[in-house]
Amino acid sequence: KQKNMTDQPPPIPALTTPVSSSATPRSPLPDGLMERLRSIVSVHRLWCPLPAPTDELFAAHRQEVFVRMVLVGWPLLVMLLAMITLSGPLLFAEELVGNREPYWWPSVIAESVIVGLTVVLLYFPFFQKRYQAVIIISGALALAIPLLGSLAMDSPRLMRAMSYVTMLIITIIVLVLKLSLFNAAVACVIAILVATGITIGLGVPVDWALFSWHAVGSLIVNLFIGAVQERQERISFLQSLLLEHESAERERLNEEL
Repeated sequence: KQKNMTDQPPPIPALTTPVSSSATPRSPLPDGLMERLRSIVSVHRLWCPLPAPTDELFAAHRQEVFVRMVLVGWPLLVMLLAMITLSGPLLFAEELVGNREPYWWPSVIAESVIVGLTVVLLYFPFFQKRYQAVIIISGALALAIPLLGSLAMDSPRLMRAMSYVTMLIITIIVLVLKLSLFNAAVACVIAILVATGITIGLGVPVDWALFSWHAVGSLIVNLFIGAVQERQERISFLQSLLLEHESAERERLNEEL
């Protein structure tokens, strides 16, 4: 027998998340709520509030988007980590000598373990539902390592390289990983406190002005961009709910006619 060309392929188990059905409302939202959503969308505000239960629907939507992004895109993250790992000894061969050499490979191994363990955990529904807590912990640890390098390295060139890696990771935590702005700030602040605490404990002299410029400054800029991005994402989500509601109303009227 020939296979029907319209048959859909079976879903990939890794992409079947427990929030797939909760990201859209199972029952119609009240008309009064829909009117409020229209008012929120039509008024230009600095922030887009989400009245209940749309706040829970939006959180479920972001959770599903994040889990699917990680489970599909983790090879790209591995490629980025491998590129940084291999390029370091080539670009900084003169700097990675003496007491600086033992820092590089243990740091790379630690970052690889953090990334790998995080991806593995997100294959389990228990951790998918708690992805914000998982990312706060793993993100703080992944950020603390290059932060410590940017503080403790006595080579200006290597310190600048660690600073660039730090700013990249802050951007990923705030703008890519679908954390709430508060949780993204918490992850970054924890990393900053851990790195500065270890540096102070080691008694290493630090250029705190430069550190504040690249670490704290990068966090503030990314939080601002993240707020703008999340505001637009909230508006788009509310618009999708309105379109779904209007489509359901048209179908109901067509059935009555």
